[in-house]
Amino acid sequence: AGYLQLAQACPDPKKRGEYLGVVRGRLHDLEGLLDELFLYTRLAGGELPLSCVPTEVYPALCDALAGFFETFQEKGVQPVITFPQEGLRVQAAPEALRRVLRNLVSNALQHGCGDLSVTQAGCSLVFANRVPDPAALRPEHLFDRFYRSDNARQGAGAGLGLAIVRQLMERMGGSAGACLQGDRLCITLEFLPA
Repeated sequence: AGYLQLAQACPDPKKRGEYLGVVRGRLHDLEGLLDELFLYTRLAGGELPLSCVPTEVYPALCDALAGFFETFQEKGVQPVITFPQEGLRVQAAPEALRRVLRNLVSNALQHGCGDLSVTQAGCSLVFANRVPDPAALRPEHLFDRFYRSDNARQGAGAGLGLAIVRQLMERMGGSAGACLQGDRLCITLEFLPA
């Protein structure tokens, strides 16, 4: 509310525009948080029916990566894709699969550093990138709701993105796990074959 009040009282149009930009950014962050909280609540309560069908993973991955094109550009990060079976089909609910992939790409861009690699082997996908402080991460807790490795709770996330990933994967009959390999965080998705 403070920035909105500043904008209303500010006679300088340029400064007023800056204040309104901050308000828009905060509203966008709030919208994302509410969306995650609502989805997680529905998943945890068993209120979100998923219809799994044979679904191609590669096009969904490409869509997820393309959705973050500007962020990749801004951060100077390259996605490195190794996907030998581009026609791979798994049992998945298409919208849930897209959400899982978007959450993982977003998580890598927000909390990782360096290029993001995505590697397919059989019905598995591994998302891997370097993390700035591997000692601060507890891979066994990454999928816990509200878990955040930064105790200062900075940024727009509420710590639900990876919890949603695990919930959706389990609801589709698959799994999600994480481990550290040196300074690289590896998140593995295991799908049921179609």
